[in-house]
Amino acid sequence: MEPSSEMFETIMYPTAAFPSPVPRVEGVSSDFDNSALNPRNRLNSLVLPKDLQWRIDDGDVDGVRFFAVPLFAIGKPPLRIDVYIPGQSLHPVALKQTLDSHKTLTTSGPQLTKLGICRLILQRLHAWPASYGDFEFVYWSLPFGSRIIFGDIRADINSIPIIIEPFYEVERQWLSMSQLRDSWQLSEYQCPPVLDHSELQLQRQIHEAISIVKISSHPQSETFVFKSVSTDVKYLYHELKVLLTLEPHRHIIQRPLYVVTKRCAFGGKIGVCGFVLKYYPLGSLRHALEDEQASGMLQLRDKIRLARQILAALVHIQKSSLRFYTGIKPNNIVLSQCQGVTEAVLIDFEQRSAWCSWSPPEVYYVEFLEILASSKRLPEDTRRKYSKVLEQFIPEWSPHKRKARYTESGQGYARVWQTMSSRHQESAQVYMFGKLLWCLFENVGFPSNYITVETFREKMSDHPFPEFRRCPPQLRDCITRCTAGAPERKGRQPYVVRVGDMLYRRIAGSSAADMSCSPEEVQAAARTWWADEIREAERYVSACTRREEEGPELAAAEILRSIDERPTFHEMDELLAEIEMNT
Repeated sequence: MEPSSEMFETIMYPTAAFPSPVPRVEGVSSDFDNSALNPRNRLNSLVLPKDLQWRIDDGDVDGVRFFAVPLFAIGKPPLRIDVYIPGQSLHPVALKQTLDSHKTLTTSGPQLTKLGICRLILQRLHAWPASYGDFEFVYWSLPFGSRIIFGDIRADINSIPIIIEPFYEVERQWLSMSQLRDSWQLSEYQCPPVLDHSELQLQRQIHEAISIVKISSHPQSETFVFKSVSTDVKYLYHELKVLLTLEPHRHIIQRPLYVVTKRCAFGGKIGVCGFVLKYYPLGSLRHALEDEQASGMLQLRDKIRLARQILAALVHIQKSSLRFYTGIKPNNIVLSQCQGVTEAVLIDFEQRSAWCSWSPPEVYYVEFLEILASSKRLPEDTRRKYSKVLEQFIPEWSPHKRKARYTESGQGYARVWQTMSSRHQESAQVYMFGKLLWCLFENVGFPSNYITVETFREKMSDHPFPEFRRCPPQLRDCITRCTAGAPERKGRQPYVVRVGDMLYRRIAGSSAADMSCSPEEVQAAARTWWADEIREAERYVSACTRREEEGPELAAAEILRSIDERPTFHEMDELLAEIEMNT
């Protein structure tokens, strides 16, 4: 089965447990109207013009959103105007192979821009502004986060309809710096300087929330990160609050250098649109582990030092009012150099929940039910069913409103974490830290067992968690204790596997894929897997809500026992210190 944007709901999310149409089967149609042999379906050329006026820096994980920028906007303030195309299942059958439509979900960075679909987008964008009298004026008049939308994908590239969708919702959610200070009870002196958006100079858009910029008032040799969002401003504001109120620590990203404000396109309000952070050119720990040359440079002693630095940052957070950190994974750790020594720095304090690749069962089981209770894809009675289950577990629970105006949120939006005791919060972080240690000492960027939104683009590995190959013997038992309760340890694996750029049904009782299966069989396997997971999630939550009266059911009791079996941060640090001393 070729991946498509529809697979998030039908393969990767718990909503896959509920019937839905299978995306259109890929391949060359026997119908001549849809055949690649039909001259009408042949692309004249995907060769880009020499005077190309647009570029694509990267794309989002769904494969339909591209960070495309007109050349006149390079070196100017980023407006976060992205290009959207129809989902892969809507692309003409005869063009899919030529365009490599499905590979937009498994490819990123410079390799993404080499795909045929990106060349098609760039060709159409190059010719498109001619239909406007002054396209540059129109572009700069749009509100922050607006969208350029392709109506369809077709062989006659210049006839593809494009519309501009001014998107005002993000600017409506913006608050002024004084409103945020009042909400957080901070004085003006506790906040960084305010920088007008017009002083930013876009260099690259490397992520939906991360722009690499220069600042007009700084030397042009200096590069910075501008963090902003085009949806759900509440996460951005929560991270800003955390970074301004958390006591500094050597291995936690520095507080923002500037808060960035911009005048809204409609109404003239001046709101906080993002903030400026230090740029770490060495990149993330994940990239270092995936890059054979870089990972070869990290010796055992270096890795132990990095592990202790990450642990020290987690202990610092635990002792603060923040209490916990939900983002423990290699791509949320950047590397820096201090006097020739590589050091680890934690980033990304939005405090959203991590996927099941990293989170422990006691966290992701509850979050599976939250997804079901909030999904507009499911019938109202189904959502209500799971809402009632969650209300028994979290009395104040209610579905998140995506476009809700920001209000002070305490410890963020990962609600299951907030219901846990401090010991259980520590245990859940130890579980995630254990998986990170496995990645670090096995030279693997991520555990490849699960197909999730955040791992689907990662470099495929034949090295699944919890298999040990490179990890020092004295650390293996420690990692095993940290990840107590991990279903992978019992051999439980999802029923859908990725091989290259394709999805297949897993052969029962095996790690191998059924290469002859149909897309319908892949989706049926995903439906069965998620039905089993949801059943376990319901049992766990239900048992936990009545354990004081009746005692937990067997499955819940096993998870609760695992929580207590995991070591503490202090025990972990003592062990790492002993290993470091003997290395």
